[in-house]
Amino acid sequence: MNLTSYSLLNSTDMKSCYEKMDELEQLVKKAGDVLECRIEAVLEGLAHTPLTHIPEDEDAVTSDEFLRITARVCQDAVVSITRYGTPTVMCKNQTKTLFY
Repeated sequence: MNLTSYSLLNSTDMKSCYEKMDELEQLVKKAGDVLECRIEAVLEGLAHTPLTHIPEDEDAVTSDEFLRITARVCQDAVVSITRYGTPTVMCKNQTKTLFY
């Protein structure tokens, strides 16, 4: 019984198993790197994209002025969000190819 167990440990099947485990470990690391370095950075940028601006002056603004300010800030945000969207889609596609 001991001889059989020992011979199984030295078999090519065991070596193949370890090689596959190493490949899986590298794949998980790549996926983690993609998530951490790309998607996290994109989400962080999106989280800091302002959608309005509240004036800091002591004078109050009218609702029409506030709407104009908000519309302008949102137009700027669209440009910013679009810029963040492209890398996100690319990252999604790269991650998808890692697993398929």
